[in-house]
Amino acid sequence: RQRQMCIRDRSGLVIVTFVLPFPHGTTVRGVVWPVDEAIVRSDADCIVEMVAVGNAQFVEADTELLRCDQTVLAAEVANLKAEQLAARAGVYATKDRVERGLKQSELETATRTLRKAEEKLAGTVLRSSSRGELYIPNLENLSGSYFKQGDLVGYLLDPENLSIRVMLSQERVTLLVDRLDRVDLLVEHNPDTRMASHVKRRMPAATQQLVSPALGVEGGGELALEVTEVNVTKLAQPAFEVEVALPASLRDSRVGDAVRVRFDHGASSLAELVTREVQLLLLRKFNV
Repeated sequence: RQRQMCIRDRSGLVIVTFVLPFPHGTTVRGVVWPVDEAIVRSDADCIVEMVAVGNAQFVEADTELLRCDQTVLAAEVANLKAEQLAARAGVYATKDRVERGLKQSELETATRTLRKAEEKLAGTVLRSSSRGELYIPNLENLSGSYFKQGDLVGYLLDPENLSIRVMLSQERVTLLVDRLDRVDLLVEHNPDTRMASHVKRRMPAATQQLVSPALGVEGGGELALEVTEVNVTKLAQPAFEVEVALPASLRDSRVGDAVRVRFDHGASSLAELVTREVQLLLLRKFNV
C-alpha cells in the first residue's frame, strides 16, 4: 500500500510538472504616448525666428508651426544657383567631346549640391505631419531658441494620435516573437478591469533612451537606470520599445498616464515554464 501511495504521489508530481497547464504572461508598466507622426521634431538645424501657432490651437496636417532663421541657408542657395548656372554655361560653351563630358559631370555635382541645400532651406519651415492640438514646452520663450536636426520640439495631441509605449528587455521581446496569444491592459487605479488590445509594432533595434521617466524604477516602472559622466540618464541595459494600441475606452487619457500591459503567452506546463525562465536567465546573464 505504501508503494502504491508512493507511485501515486510520483504520478501526481509528473502530471503537475509535465501535463497540467499554467498561465504564462509578461506584465509591465506602459505609458500613454503620442504616435511618431504626432511628435514634432526639427527638420534641420534651426534658430527659431517666428512661431506661427499658439499652444492648445488645433491644426490640420501640413500647417506651418514655426519658421527658422533662413539668412545663412538662403545665401547658400543663392550662391549654389549661381554655380549651377555657371556650370550649365560651361557645358554649352565647349565643343570638345571630352571636355564637355567633364563639364557635364560638374553640372550634375552642382545640381545635387543645390538640391540638398534647397531641402535644408525647406526644412527651416516646420510643418505639422498630422492633425492635433499643438503643445510646445516653453513656447513663450521659444523665439531665438536653437534646435539641432531631429530634436524634439513638441506634440500634436489628439485621441487618434495616442498609443501605449512599453520597453522590454531582449529576453522578453523574444517571448513576444515566439508566443503571443493576446494583449490586455490593466488600468492602475482599477486593476480588476481588463481591456483587450494588440501590438501595433515593435522597434527593430534596442535602445538605452528611456521613452518616459514613468517606465524607470524611480517613476514606478521596472527598468533600471544609470547616469553617465555627462549627467545624462539612460537605461542600464538596452531595451526594445513596443507600441500597443490604445482602446477607444481610454481615448480620454492624457500623455504620461500609466497603464499596466499584460502580454499573454498562453498556457505551458511547469517544466516548460522553468525551462523558459532558465533560457531567459542565460540570455540576460551571458547576452547569448
